[in-house]
Amino acid sequence: MNETPTLFPITPSEFWKQIRTTIEEVVAEKLSQQNFPQTNSHLPDKALLKAS
Repeated sequence: MNETPTLFPITPSEFWKQIRTTIEEVVAEKLSQQNFPQTNSHLPDKALLKAS
């Protein structure tokens, strides 16, 4: 990224590194909170009827 001046007391590369880390933490937390539907073991893996 371009090294443009910012109003933050840290370098732009350090700022983007912190932003990236924060986003990764939030995404990981959201993914761990998701409830995935459980598969039904009594249903067959293949469809019994064809769409045609």
